[in-house]
Amino acid sequence: MAKLLIARPGHVYLATYDTAFNSFAVDFDLAIPGCPSWLAVDKERSLVYIVDEDSSKFHRFHLDPSSATPFTQQLTVDTASPGAVYLAFSQDKRRLLGAAFGSSTVDVWDISNGEKLERLQEKTVKSDGTTGPVSHIQDAPHPHQVLLDPTGRFYLVPDLGSDEILVIDSKDDAFTVASRLAVAPPGSGPRHGAFYPVGASVATHYILLCELTNTVVVYALEYTDDTIKLRKVSEEGTFGPGGPPVGARAGHLELLPDSKHLYVTNRLTGADDSIACMRISTDGEHPTLEFEQAITTLGVLPRMFCVLDAGKGDIVVANEKSDWALVVMARDEASGRLRDVPKLRVLMSEFMSDDEMKEHPGNGPKFVTQL
Repeated sequence: MAKLLIARPGHVYLATYDTAFNSFAVDFDLAIPGCPSWLAVDKERSLVYIVDEDSSKFHRFHLDPSSATPFTQQLTVDTASPGAVYLAFSQDKRRLLGAAFGSSTVDVWDISNGEKLERLQEKTVKSDGTTGPVSHIQDAPHPHQVLLDPTGRFYLVPDLGSDEILVIDSKDDAFTVASRLAVAPPGSGPRHGAFYPVGASVATHYILLCELTNTVVVYALEYTDDTIKLRKVSEEGTFGPGGPPVGARAGHLELLPDSKHLYVTNRLTGADDSIACMRISTDGEHPTLEFEQAITTLGVLPRMFCVLDAGKGDIVVANEKSDWALVVMARDEASGRLRDVPKLRVLMSEFMSDDEMKEHPGNGPKFVTQL
């Protein structure tokens, strides 16, 4: 039995995927203004934080999945940088960082003791690099993720607009930009990354998904006294040997806890989009990626997915635009490969009325995670 949080414009859902019976049900529908495109769950304190990509609002709720009213004790503030798309806790859960794609900033929030929700404006990190050549997308710096490294000190921030990776140093609660790395070639559009290997006390590599070139890049890491240095060692395309169709843009990346398999979504392909599986080889000095397969998600714009059972189970993919809002992809744990046909499909009508599907066909799920 898997409890899921799912979000789309105007709604956050608590749902249940019954793995034994291969069935899906929405348990609760939380109406919430705006576009809640990213959620962060503090399980120890039973709290969920919710961004609004369309405004400066930021929400916190007490979360009890076993309750008939799972979202309570709402706290909403109107002080976030507009356009937040990603959240990351500090190691001690005293701070919460938010990547604000729409404002070219990274916000730092005081969430001490699970009671405060105060933006520390003096600690706001401004991304002010030179923008890339893809003018209709790279019109300004656009931080798309903020990811804490395993030591708990540094955050890496891929900036899709400026083709950079920012290294933020949180030592002494300072949150300063320690260094920047230009991501080549110009127009790459770095979006999401992951530290490798998963679970290590110190990462040896960083794996970066570039949205505009549809590539996954592996960087070797070197820790110094005041930053992390990154050196590119390999890359692989998200479409394999055939390359991407014109206009395609990669979406989400997830490296599994076994550090052997990696998945990415391919969007805007001109047909049904896909999720790609890559195998990580450790035969050489550095890990390398080997494209295995790409399987249709039976929809368009699979912005987000999650791997069930802490990275050991099947994959739930969220389509923003499709007859099928969610698809569950059966996964072989040993090989990492996905079956060609989804084991479960959830109709968009589970989430949207006929009128909304006609008027706003792209208002399907943007976010999904297992509790």
